[in-house]
Amino acid sequence: MLDLLWRAEKLNIQLIVRRYFFIAFLNQDSKSFMKKFNISLLMFIGLFTSMAFAQSYQFSGKVTDEDNEPIFGATIYIEQLNVGDYTSTEGLFSIDVPLETITYRVSAVGYETLSETINLPLDKTIVLKSVYTELPQLEVSAQRADISTPAAYSSLSKTDIETEGAGRSLPEILSATPSVYGENQGGSGLNARLNIRGWSDDNGSGNISLMVNGVPATDLENGKNYWSNWAGLVDGAGSIQIQRGLSNVNLASPEPGGAINILSEPAKSQAGGTVTFMGGSGQYENVIVNLNSGLINDKFAFSFTGNRLTSDGIANGTWADSWSYNAAATYILNEKNSFGLYAVGASQRHSQRQWAQNIGSFSHDFARGLDSYDIAAFEDYYEQGFNFNQNVAPVLTEYNGQQFVGEQVVGPEIQKRRDADEIAAEENFYHKPVVNFNWYSQPTDDLSFTNVLYYIGGSGGGLGDYGEVFRLDANRTSSDEQPFFFGPGPWTWDWNRTIEQNVYGGEWRNDFDSGTNAPGQSIGILRNSRNNQWTWGNNFTIEANLNDNFTLRTGFDVRRSKVHHYRQVRDLLGGRYFIDQGESEGGSSYVGDMFNPGKRVGLGDKIAYNFHNTINWVASYAQLEYEGDYGNLFATVGYTSIEYGHINYFLMDSNGSRVETESDRIGGFQLKAGGLRELNENVSIYISGGYVSKAPRFDGVIDDDEESTTFGKVNLDPDNEKYTFIETGIRLFDDEGRFATNVNFYYTLREDRRFNADYEAQTGQTQRYDITGINQRHVGLEIESAFQATDKVRLDFTGAFANWEFVDDVSSRFIAPGVQRETNLYIKGLKVGNAPQTQMSYALTWRPISEFSAKLRGYTAANHYSQWSPTSRSDASDRTQVWKMPNVTHWNLNLRYNVSSIFNGAELFFNVVNLTDETYIQYAVDNSRYNAYDDDHDADDAEVFFALPRRINFGFKLNF
Repeated sequence: MLDLLWRAEKLNIQLIVRRYFFIAFLNQDSKSFMKKFNISLLMFIGLFTSMAFAQSYQFSGKVTDEDNEPIFGATIYIEQLNVGDYTSTEGLFSIDVPLETITYRVSAVGYETLSETINLPLDKTIVLKSVYTELPQLEVSAQRADISTPAAYSSLSKTDIETEGAGRSLPEILSATPSVYGENQGGSGLNARLNIRGWSDDNGSGNISLMVNGVPATDLENGKNYWSNWAGLVDGAGSIQIQRGLSNVNLASPEPGGAINILSEPAKSQAGGTVTFMGGSGQYENVIVNLNSGLINDKFAFSFTGNRLTSDGIANGTWADSWSYNAAATYILNEKNSFGLYAVGASQRHSQRQWAQNIGSFSHDFARGLDSYDIAAFEDYYEQGFNFNQNVAPVLTEYNGQQFVGEQVVGPEIQKRRDADEIAAEENFYHKPVVNFNWYSQPTDDLSFTNVLYYIGGSGGGLGDYGEVFRLDANRTSSDEQPFFFGPGPWTWDWNRTIEQNVYGGEWRNDFDSGTNAPGQSIGILRNSRNNQWTWGNNFTIEANLNDNFTLRTGFDVRRSKVHHYRQVRDLLGGRYFIDQGESEGGSSYVGDMFNPGKRVGLGDKIAYNFHNTINWVASYAQLEYEGDYGNLFATVGYTSIEYGHINYFLMDSNGSRVETESDRIGGFQLKAGGLRELNENVSIYISGGYVSKAPRFDGVIDDDEESTTFGKVNLDPDNEKYTFIETGIRLFDDEGRFATNVNFYYTLREDRRFNADYEAQTGQTQRYDITGINQRHVGLEIESAFQATDKVRLDFTGAFANWEFVDDVSSRFIAPGVQRETNLYIKGLKVGNAPQTQMSYALTWRPISEFSAKLRGYTAANHYSQWSPTSRSDASDRTQVWKMPNVTHWNLNLRYNVSSIFNGAELFFNVVNLTDETYIQYAVDNSRYNAYDDDHDADDAEVFFALPRRINFGFKLNF
C-alpha cells in the first residue's frame, strides 16, 4: 500500500513540475501563470503534508573510494521509488523512504556502479571501485598535486568540465579558478588565450607549462600554447589540474605562471559509452562519441572519444571546423607492470579575427560612455558594429580561384574557398597529434618507476596576405587612389580591385607603392605561413621509499625537436603566377630565395622564407620528500641543458652557401623546497620557495625573425631569466565536511626578462636587438572556498587580489653591425597588463532533486590594465599609467536534468553564457600602433576586442 501511495504521489509531482515548466516557457499571461503556479504550489504542499503521516525509514551513510577518501556528488538511487540523493563534500547522504526493504544503486563519475538490496533503517559506508584501470599510471606521469602538496592548485573533475563547458574553450572554463584569466581573443573560432597570475601564454616567453597525459605539450621552440590545436581535448578530458606558480611538475624548469595537467579519460574496466549532441548560438554543432571496450580477459581495455565540431561563429567570418580524437589503451601485464598507449589530436581549420580595433570602430555609443574617450576621434574611426571583422571582406562570386590548403587529415590539398561571396585574410589550420607510450612498473613495495616515450607532431599554419593587396578606407576609397593611412578607419580588403589588377595587368598604385605588371601576373596574393614540426621525447622517473619517512624521486627528460618554417602560395587572386622578389613593408623585409631570385611560383610553391630550427633538450631532477611527525617536506634540484640549431634554405652566406648556425649548450637550473604541516584534522599550513635560472627560448639565442637583417645570427652570450618564488597558504575544513577553504599568498620576482626590439637603420632595414634587465614583481592573495549550505544548495567562491608591476627603469646597450646605441626604458611603477589584477568568481549550485541541478556562476574583473610592451616607453617624460579597462561582472547559467526514467542513462543540458548580455571589453592594447587617436594612454588610444554577447548552448547525452 505504501509503495502504491508513493508511486501515485511521485507521479503527481512529476506532472506538476512538467506543467510548471511548460507554462513558464509558453504562457504570455502573467496573471494566468501566477494563478496556475500558486495552484501547483498548493498541490506540492498538500502532497508533502500527506506524506508526513506515512511511516518512513532512514537510509544514511558515507560513500568513499578504495582509499577511504570521500566521494562528492555520488548519486544514491532507490530503484523501487525512482527517487534519490547525492553525497556532500564529505561523501555523506541521508534519505527517508516509506519502505523497509529497498534496492539502491550508487553511481559516480569515474567509479563502478554498485547495486544492493538492504533492510532499513541502516547507516552504511559504501565503497566504490574506480573504473579507471590506467589512472594511477597517468597521475604519476603527470605529477599531480594533492591535499598534502605544499603548492597552490585547483582541480576540475569530469563533471565540472561537462557542467560548465558550454561549448567554450579550455582557458575560458579555467577562469573559474583563482588568478586564471581566459578569453576567446576576438571570438575567433577556436582561438583562446590564457593568463595565470599575470603571466600570459601567448608572448613567446614560455610562462605556462601544459602537460597532456604526462607529456610536456607546450611549444618547445617559443613556449606558447596554441589552444586551437587542442580542439576537442576538453570533451575527452577526464580531469584537469592547475598548479599555480611553484608547481609540482619537475620535468623541466618551472614556469612563473605554473602548470596545467590534463588527463584524458582513460580506458575503463566497464564496457559502454556515451553519445553527446550539442547545439548553440552561431550555428554551433558538436557531436561527441565515447566508446569503451571494458576490461577484456582481465588484461586489456580500450577507450576512444571522437568529436566533430562545426560553427559559423558570432563575429563575422569566425567559423570553425574540427575533427578531434582521444584514444587510450591499457594492458595489465601482471601485478607489477602495466602499459598504456595514448593518442590525442585535432585536425582543425578556423577563420580568425586577429586585429583589434579602436573602441569607436565597434561602437560610438559605448565610446561616449567612457570618461577618457575624446569623441572627436569619431571622425577618424567610423562605427562598424560589435561583430566587425577586418580580416573578412566581400568578393564577386564570379571569382572561383582555388586555394592551396596543404596536406589535410580530411580533404584534398587544393580546395575551393569556404564562402563564395567573401574571402578571409586570416585563417588557421593545424593538426598536432600527441602519442605516448607509458610503462608503469613497481618491482617492489618500495620501488617504482614510470617511463613515458612520446611523439608530438605538427602540420599546418596560418593564412595572410603577401605582396600588393589593395584596401578600402572607411569611406570606401581605394588605396590605389590615396594612401589608406590618410583615410578614416577601419580599412578593409579590396579583393575585387586586386583580382582585376592580377587578371588584366597594367600600371598600378597601392598606397605609397607603384609599378606595372603583365596580364596574369599577380602582384598581391594570399600565402600560408607553415609550421611543420616533430618532437621525440622520453621522460623517466624513479620513486624509491628509503624508509618509513623518506622518499626519493628522480628522473630525466630528453627531447629533440625539428621545426620547418616556410611560406607558400595559397591563392593567386586571379593571376596565373607570382614573381617572388621578397617583400618590403614598413622597413621590414623578406629576402625571398637568394639562390633563385625573382622566381616564378604557383599554388603551393615556397616563397619569402624557408628554414629549419632544431632544439635538443636534456633535463634532470631529484626530489627528496619527508612525511612524518614534522609534516610533509620536500627539496628539489633540477638542471636543464639546451642546444639550438638553424638551417636556412633561402638565405645565402658570404661564401655562396646556405646559412647554417648552431649555438653552444645553454644551462639552467631550479632549486625549490617547501613543507606542509597539519595543525589538526581541520587545519593545515604550508610554505614553499624556489629560485630558477631559466635558459632563453630559441629567438633569445638565434635570431629567426625573417624580417630582421640579423636573421640567423647567434647570440654568443645570452642571459638567463631568473625567478624567485615565495608562497604560503592555509587550508581549512570543518568536521562535517560542509565547508572548505584554501587561502594562499604568493610573491614572484622575475629578473633579467628579455624583450626583442627593432631598430630601423639608415638603410631603411630593420635590425633586431635584445633588451635585457627588465624586472617585474607579482604579488597576490588567492582564495578558494566551497560551502555545502544545505543538502540541496552549494556555494563556491574564488578570489584573487594582486599587484603586478615593473620594478625599475632599464638601460640597455644596443650593438648591431655598424651601430652602437643605448636604449632607456622608463617603466618603473607601470602595471603589468593583459589580465585583471582583481578577479572573483562565485557560484550557486541548486539541486532540488537528484535528477536536476542548476548552477549560476558570476565573474567580476577589475584593475584590468591594457597589454603593452616595455619597449614602447623610451620617452623619459612619458610616465602615464597604461589605460585600465572598465570593471565588469557577468554571469553564466548551467542547467542539467537526468531523464533516466524516460531513457536509461540520458541527460539534458541547457547553458547560457553571458546571461545578462553584458557589453564589455575583454582585451585591450595601450597606445595602439595602428588605432591610437592622440597617444596619451587613454580610452581613445586603445585597440580592443569586446566579449561576445549572450549565447546559448544545449543538448543531450546518452549513456549505454
